[in-house]
Amino acid sequence: MENETYKKLYLHAFNRLTDLQKEIEQLQSELEEMYLDLSEPHPNS
Repeated sequence: MENETYKKLYLHAFNRLTDLQKEIEQLQSELEEMYLDLSEPHPNS
């Protein structure tokens, strides 16, 4: 019984970390796009 509880906790933590990794990658991509947009010279600057 105790082993099953640890197994469920491990799988939950693993899945959550995988989700967080995907969120971090998405955020990095969005920030890179924002940075590149801000780095481009604008005609009215």
